[in-house]
Amino acid sequence: MMNNFGWNYTPTDPQTNDLGLLKEGDYRVRIDEAIPTTAKNGTDGLAITLTVNGETRKLKHYIWFNYDDAKRTNRHLGAFFNSFDIDPYEEPWCEPWIDKTGAVHVVHSDYKGRKIAKVAYCIARSKQDKLPEWQDEATHDETEEPKSSFIESRAATIQATSWEDFHF
Repeated sequence: MMNNFGWNYTPTDPQTNDLGLLKEGDYRVRIDEAIPTTAKNGTDGLAITLTVNGETRKLKHYIWFNYDDAKRTNRHLGAFFNSFDIDPYEEPWCEPWIDKTGAVHVVHSDYKGRKIAKVAYCIARSKQDKLPEWQDEATHDETEEPKSSFIESRAATIQATSWEDFHF
């Protein structure tokens, strides 16, 4: 069936854009976006998008402001600031953090009936020395085509106005 993009969707085509689940473990990451956010229940916090070193995948990391337990919130903020070498007193928050690198420990969790990879905690700067340094390019097995190429090859055909129109 043709749609308003001029794309003929064929549901029988293989769904090759599944990158699989990121393995549990420690990863060097880079901050791509950091924005203030509010949860559906009204809790304020930070939504931080992280790119995983050597991968095309991203992780979302949320730090919620629990006003009833300020010590817990400050522990999470402190671990984040330490991991990414961020001065917590530098104003404004968020924008200066873009492109800073740090490290996180990833675990698997059930979310709405499916298994996801999520950030369990930020790794202290002093414990990141065994992780590989940040690489600007994602690495792939040379015998395998990068799995993101399916999405990238279709983007021009669909002619979306920007990558933000896609929800992965």
